[in-house]
Amino acid sequence: MIRTYKLIIFMMSLIILAMSLVACGGLGGQPEIVSTLPPPQPASLPDTPPNLRLGAQIYAARCTECHGVNGAGDGQLVQDGSVPNPGNFNDPAFMMGKSPLNYFNVITNGRIQNLMPPWENALTEEERWAVAMYVYTLHYGDMTQGESLISGEIPAFYRDIANMVTLTDAVLEEVFAQGEITTSPTWLELSTEQQKQAIAYVRSLSLTTDTSLNGTPQPVTTEEIPTQSTDLPTATPVASLGRGNVRGSVSAGTGGMTLPDDLVVTLRVFDPDINETTYETTIQPDYSFQFEDIEFRSDRVYLATTEYNGWTFYSRATPADAAFDELELNIVVYETTNDANVIDVVSRLTQIQPSNNRFLEMVELVYFINTSDKLYVGENAIPGEPLETMQFNLPPGAVVTLVDNSRYMVDQENFVVTDMFPIPPGVEQLFAISYLMPYDHGAIIEYPINQAFNGPMRLLINSETIRAQAPWIEPLGTEVLGGVAYQVYGGNLTLQAGETIRYELTGSLPGVGTSQDTSVITADRLVPVVVLVVVGLFILVGSAIFILNRRTRVNLAIDKNKLMDALLQQIAELDAQHEAGEINHDLYHHRRKQLKARLDQLTGDDV
Repeated sequence: MIRTYKLIIFMMSLIILAMSLVACGGLGGQPEIVSTLPPPQPASLPDTPPNLRLGAQIYAARCTECHGVNGAGDGQLVQDGSVPNPGNFNDPAFMMGKSPLNYFNVITNGRIQNLMPPWENALTEEERWAVAMYVYTLHYGDMTQGESLISGEIPAFYRDIANMVTLTDAVLEEVFAQGEITTSPTWLELSTEQQKQAIAYVRSLSLTTDTSLNGTPQPVTTEEIPTQSTDLPTATPVASLGRGNVRGSVSAGTGGMTLPDDLVVTLRVFDPDINETTYETTIQPDYSFQFEDIEFRSDRVYLATTEYNGWTFYSRATPADAAFDELELNIVVYETTNDANVIDVVSRLTQIQPSNNRFLEMVELVYFINTSDKLYVGENAIPGEPLETMQFNLPPGAVVTLVDNSRYMVDQENFVVTDMFPIPPGVEQLFAISYLMPYDHGAIIEYPINQAFNGPMRLLINSETIRAQAPWIEPLGTEVLGGVAYQVYGGNLTLQAGETIRYELTGSLPGVGTSQDTSVITADRLVPVVVLVVVGLFILVGSAIFILNRRTRVNLAIDKNKLMDALLQQIAELDAQHEAGEINHDLYHHRRKQLKARLDQLTGDDV
C-alpha cells in the first residue's frame, strides 16, 4: 500500500494539473468571474526537505497582507475587503484534505479568482516548496510532541519528503487507522489532539532538524527578515521592462449574441504582494480596446476583465515580456445556461490497484464536455454566489485520498464531490479523483450518476487475481501501459441521469498479510497512462481492443440477493476489523451507516 499511495497520488496530480480547467468562482458580493486560463505545468517533487525557516521569511515578506501574520486568513487586505478570506492555515479541519503539493501548485500557478498571482517567476522552486511546507505545518503546533505516541517502526516511505508532500492528513489518518504505523495507546484510544500530534510527528521525520524551527513552525516578524537581497534570493530580478500598450478585443462566444457597445474593460495589474493597480476604458465600435503607456515589469501579472449580465469575464493572466513592447489580452464573453443537458459525459475510466491491507486504491476519471455555445453555470446559479455545476457520486465506503480542492468540494459523509467551477463551451474537461475502497475477496461497486452517459467505460485492474463482472462488462484482454500489465474490462453504457453504474469485483488481494508489495509502480511508469488519457484514449479510435460492435442499452441489474449478500458480507468484515482494532472508530461507524442504508434501500425495493 505504501508505494501504491505514491502511484495514485502522483498520477492524480499530473492529470489534474494537465487537464483541469482553471476557471474561477466569484468573489463575495461581486460578480462571478468566469474564464479559462492555460493549464499549469506539472510540479516536480522535492529531492531534499524544504527549508521551513526560509519559508517563514518569505511568508513574512510576501504573504501576510492577505493570509495574516499567523496564517489565520486575517491579513489587512482581507479585513478591508480587498480580497476574499483565503482560509485559516491553523485549522486542522481546513487542512485535513489538502497536501503540501496542493499548496505548492497554488503558489506556483496562482489563484487569480482570489486575486492571488502566480509566483513561478518571482520565487525559485526551492523557495516555493519552502513557503508551501511552512504554511502547511502551521496547523500542527509542536511537531515533536507525538514522538512518544509511536510504538513501532515507521516505514521508510514516510520519511521520504517526495512521498510525504503528496499525502494529506486524511491519508495519514487512514494509515494509522489501518495499523501501518502503530501507536501506544492504540489509535482508537488516542484523543483527537493526540492523533494530530502523531500525524505531525510522522510528517516531521521528512524534514531535517535544522529547518524545523525547533519543532514548532512560528511566524517571523519583518524585523527578522534578512536585509540583504542575497539572504532572500529571487528567481527573476525585479526590473522595469519599459513602457508599452496593452490591447485586445472583446468577442461574443455564443451564437446570435449581441454585445453592448458600452462595455467597460478593466486592466488589472498585480504585484507580488497582490497590490492591484487598475485602469479602465470603454470598448471601441469594433469591440477593441487599448491601454497606452503602461509600465511593464518582470514581477507583474496583467489581465483584462469586463462585466456582462452580472458575470465578470477575463482574459488570460499574462506576465510582461522584455522582447515585446505590447501585450495582447483578449476576452471571450458567453451567454450562460442552466440546462444540465448541455453536458455530455464522453467516457469513464477506473484504474484499480490492490493494496496489501484490505483496500483497493482506485483512480476514477470522467471525461466530459459542454456541447452548447453557452457557459454552463449550474441549475441554480446566482451571480456572485458560489457555484455548484456538477456532482459526482462515489461508491459507499470510499475514502477520498486526493482531488483538486481548488475546484471540487468533497462531502465525505454522503460520498458526493461537487464541481464549483463553470463549464465553458467546447473545452474538454477531466474530473479526476483517487480514493480507497474496503475489499476482502469481493465487493459490489455501485453509484448513481447525475448526468446522462452514453459512451464507453473501462476498468483497468492491476492484478491477475481480481476479476470484474456485470451484464455490461466484457473482458478486453491485457494492456501494457508504462511497463505495467492491466487486465482490461469494459463496455458501452447508455444511462439516464439517476441510474446506477454497478459492477462486481471478485478474487483475493495479492500479498495480503505479507510485507511484500506485489504491485509496485514507480512515478516514471505513470506518464504513458496520463499521456494516453490526454490524447483521447477513450475515444476508441484505431484500437480494436476497445471497439465494441454494438451500442445497445444493457440491463445493469445484478442479482438483488447477490448484492444484499455482498453488502452483508462487507458489514460483517467491517465489524470484524473494528473488533480487532484495525479501523478507526468514527470511520467504522461512518462506513457501517452507509452500507446499512444501502441494504435498507434494497430490502425496501419493489424489484
